[in-house]
Amino acid sequence: MPKKDFSKLEKEALIELLLASQYTLEKKRHQLRRVREKLSSARKRMHKMKDIILYQRKRILERAGQDI
Repeated sequence: MPKKDFSKLEKEALIELLLASQYTLEKKRHQLRRVREKLSSARKRMHKMKDIILYQRKRILERAGQDI
C-alpha cells in the first residue's frame, strides 16, 4: 500500500481510508482461508491416494509370493 501524508487528510478521509484498508484485509483474509481449505483438501486426497497405492502394492506382492 502506498504511503500517504496523513497530516493533510481530514478526519472523514482518514475514516474512509481505514475502512477501505479494513475491507481489503478482510478480502485477503477470506481469500487466504479458501486457499488453505483447498490445500488441506488436496493433502487429504494425496494421503488417501498414497494409502490406496500402498495397499494395492501390498496385495500385488502377496499375490506374486503365492504364485511362485
